[in-house]
Amino acid sequence: MSRITKKHVASAMRKKIRLTGIEPGGPLDDLLGTVAEQLTQTGSVTLKEYGTFTVRKRGLRLLLDPHFGLRAKAASPRIVQFTPSKTFEVKLLNASLPGDPTTDAPPPRKMKPVKS
Repeated sequence: MSRITKKHVASAMRKKIRLTGIEPGGPLDDLLGTVAEQLTQTGSVTLKEYGTFTVRKRGLRLLLDPHFGLRAKAASPRIVQFTPSKTFEVKLLNASLPGDPTTDAPPPRKMKPVKS
């Protein structure tokens, strides 16, 4: 599994929209800042044809101290959940992944008949 860095995404964005001489993360920072701002205000952001980011609370967790046997309640953290759209899911499912044996495999060889 490879990781995509902010620098890589910003570079790809600059090349795609043909911008030069701008701050490396400028447009990406603007996009992510806007998404974060909308999430704090409304709790949900939908990017058409990609999916929806939603802020939700995780359930209350009960903790157990194994040494003393004491029970404690942990705070319910807020998490961001991404749900891909159907269009995005189809794009991902139809894409060939690097290193995928089904797409990188050579075509099967023709077998010679065995003489008996």
